Amino acid sequence: MLKRSLSIVLLLGLFAGFALAEGKVEGDKQEPKVPSLNELSEIIRPMIAPLDLSDTQQRKVDGIMTDVAWNATLDAYESRHGSEIYIAAQKQVPEIMPTIMMPRMMAYNMQKTMKERMARRAGPPTPEEIKAIRSAMQQRMRAKLAPNIMTNVRKLADSRIEELMIDQKVLVRVLAEAIAASALSTKQKEDFNGILTKAGYPEELVHGPDPILMQRVRQMLEELADKVVADLKKEDEAAKESN
Repeated sequence: MLKRSLSIVLLLGLFAGFALAEGKVEGDKQEPKVPSLNELSEIIRPMIAPLDLSDTQQRKVDGIMTDVAWNATLDAYESRHGSEIYIAAQKQVPEIMPTIMMPRMMAYNMQKTMKERMARRAGPPTPEEIKAIRSAMQQRMRAKLAPNIMTNVRKLADSRIEELMIDQKVLVRVLAEAIAASALSTKQKEDFNGILTKAGYPEELVHGPDPILMQRVRQMLEELADKVVADLKKEDEAAKESN
């Protein structure tokens, strides 16, 4: 009876350990915490202090650091910068797509053409034949790539702006620029920008193309191009078998 009781106690302890471990794993998966306005304000205020603001300017700063004003600032930033990074990524596609597509296309063309010509005991293709083969492959690849690219770019841009909207460094810069636009003179803006940049909050955080999004777009295009080439190979093999 004592052994049975001890076994039950041990089992209960074991299950409790499992439950605690599972709870810890669930806790590790918590969503990233969005920085509060108070946290951002505590970072900003020491950087404003050297600017010697007037009482009027200070009231304007305090007005920007209210929940209502901050929510409006966030909405404006999300809309503006979301469009900016999407347009920048969209423009990137036609610039880098040939560098991704051409090597894959040429490699597959060479492999396919050589197999076909060897089977027919034909010599090397003429320049005219090479041009025709390349053109046909471009049309096939573009027909498969086009319907997916811009939809995927939009999804990547939407996902990226969501990440930026909870990034503390980004939000500090957004708040700082709202303050500068509302309360600071031209000279104070220059000084404030220098303070922000030195503290690790440069303009690039919230302006211009987003490097991380650009990397993700390139990776997406590479993966998509690889998939298209694989699909073309399957189609050609199936057509060959049917003949």
